[in-house]
Amino acid sequence: MDLDVLQHILGLPDPPPPLRPAKLRNYKMKMWGPYPTLIPNSSSSAVSKGNESEGVDDAIPGKLYLVEHPAQFTLLERYETNAYTWHRCVAEFTDGTVCTSTAESGFECRVFVWAGDPDSSELSDGPAFDLERYQKYFKPKFLIR
Repeated sequence: MDLDVLQHILGLPDPPPPLRPAKLRNYKMKMWGPYPTLIPNSSSSAVSKGNESEGVDDAIPGKLYLVEHPAQFTLLERYETNAYTWHRCVAEFTDGTVCTSTAESGFECRVFVWAGDPDSSELSDGPAFDLERYQKYFKPKFLIR
């Protein structure tokens, strides 16, 4: 999610909240119109283990924000609409820091994923998410009060 949009949705003060670089495994990315959408990877354990042994990293890079209050999470759920649902997952930080977590090498968190059929015709494999296009044409409608 764009940092300005996150700040707006949660009503956070300046400066914007810190985001931590991280990656997710066991998901794949599809596009829902102009928006990137996570889909749980049904063959995740076999694919991930096989790719790691070949030196291929199938992780999806992104940023992690620590939601500090349940009310903030509720605001994010409303923003995401019923097109998405959340999953528990383990994110791996990629900024070189070590976390204290119940998971082996990551941080237990929640991520919003596509709530519909993962094979839906509404989803496509590309083109890849274009952040500049999103910020120019789609972001402004989220920042209007």
